[in-house]
Amino acid sequence: SGKRSRSTSKGGKQLQGNDSTIVTEAGVIVQQFREYSVLYDDYDVREQGRFRFRTLSIRKLPSLEPKKLILSSSSSFFLLNQFRRERLIRLSRDMTINSKRVIFLLHRASSENKTDILQEAAAKIKEIHLKYISPLCDELVGQDYYRYQRAFSPGVQEYLECVSFYYYVAESALVSRERVQRDIERDCGKHFFICDSDYLLGIADLTGELMRSCVSAAATVSRPTLAFCTCICRFVSVLYQGYFHLSERGELEKKIDVMKSSLEKCENVLLELTLTLSETERLQVLLHPECA
Repeated sequence: SGKRSRSTSKGGKQLQGNDSTIVTEAGVIVQQFREYSVLYDDYDVREQGRFRFRTLSIRKLPSLEPKKLILSSSSSFFLLNQFRRERLIRLSRDMTINSKRVIFLLHRASSENKTDILQEAAAKIKEIHLKYISPLCDELVGQDYYRYQRAFSPGVQEYLECVSFYYYVAESALVSRERVQRDIERDCGKHFFICDSDYLLGIADLTGELMRSCVSAAATVSRPTLAFCTCICRFVSVLYQGYFHLSERGELEKKIDVMKSSLEKCENVLLELTLTLSETERLQVLLHPECA
């Protein structure tokens, strides 16, 4: 009477029964049969408007004893949390990959193509907002933010490094956390909270990208290059002074050590560039005194 017979396999055997209940929550579907329950996971895989399901576990339905029912509900609760955590880790991984692509793009910016590079980078950042941060916001609705923070924190840190590098190339300034949150809300229509630790760790990674920009720019010996490297060195120095007064614990301590190393490399590059430029200009005066 309206019930359809379905079948699945367990250990190579076919199990058949009538559907009694279908419960859907966060992409997880539990189909209960007469004797067995089958736990499926669909994630976000769609083909021609249909879902493809992957069998995760098959188990016998619990008896009506209260203790077993409590254990069964607890198991389902932990499974749902585990699936949500896996989806967040996947989103974080995709955010990291796409943020690195934007960083590589920004490293190719020069005085000739700076406007085009910034426009392309802004479009890619907006794509990150829509494809990855928007689903991340949906997953965290009604959930404890700090319970799942470690699952998506690496992606958020890489994204903040990417956005801060974009704003430095565009404005030669440090972007605030509030401005990043406003940009996300403008593109997604959703508020995404960025905690203090993610912001500090993401900005700390920015110094590494600035150091690479300084080293690559020093290949051209000129006064504009010297001014560009001087600005980077001063900016990194100010950041390091601010981080130096923070309490050094765990991951932040490692970031501060890397930041110090980046500052030393910028200073060495600036020193070598200054000496090389001074020697070059002196040689030009000796060879062409009429141009002095």
